Amino acid sequence: MKALKTGLIAGALSLFAATSHATLVDFTDGSVWGTGSQASPKSVGYGDITVTLTAFSDHPTTTDYTNKLEGGCNIAPLTCQTDGIGIRDDEVTWHSGGMYDGELISIDFSRAVDIAWIGFLDLFMESGGAETAQVVATYDGGAKQGQGFTADQEVGTKGWFQATDYNGIKSVTDFLYGVTRLEFFADRAGSISGPSNSDFALAAIDIIDYSSDEPVDVSEPGSLALLGLGILGLVGARRRMA
Repeated sequence: MKALKTGLIAGALSLFAATSHATLVDFTDGSVWGTGSQASPKSVGYGDITVTLTAFSDHPTTTDYTNKLEGGCNIAPLTCQTDGIGIRDDEVTWHSGGMYDGELISIDFSRAVDIAWIGFLDLFMESGGAETAQVVATYDGGAKQGQGFTADQEVGTKGWFQATDYNGIKSVTDFLYGVTRLEFFADRAGSISGPSNSDFALAAIDIIDYSSDEPVDVSEPGSLALLGLGILGLVGARRRMA
């Protein structure tokens, strides 16, 4: 009985270790990603994941990225020491042509990751239409898919947009799962005709981490339920044997 009890408890506790937690890549954190112009590529470690940012002025020509405070960031849980990643001024700016014909930011992950959400700043509704951030995801194995995230705020807001699997994903199934690279650029997307209108800053990427080697703060409800059932079963068995 003692061996059975020990085995059940150990198995239940192992469920806690396998639960997911979030790893926030916060580009508004000036202590990590810096302020002013920054040389790219730049790599930063988050646990066992390395995130590499590369900015392009016109692919394959790399350039410095921009990360400064212009007063547009007041979004929890971001640090908001800066307004996030842009190029040259403070945003990734509109250009004509294909995705590699102008400003572009590439975010590479050292292993495939699932993403809970992507945060943009300076992504507005304008009088001429909605600004759109274009994203191309590369998956483990090399397949690619693209998706536009369109501003849904009213004119005059801070331009915050949080793209999730339930908010902004309109045509691509499982767009944010098994990702090894994200490429960001701005273009007309059939909505705005002026090059000074469509732009955005990349504020954050929230990664869903399933690591079994790190503790988690909040356990999943299913894990708690299984642990509770295991404990009740042990109590019942002990009473029957008494």
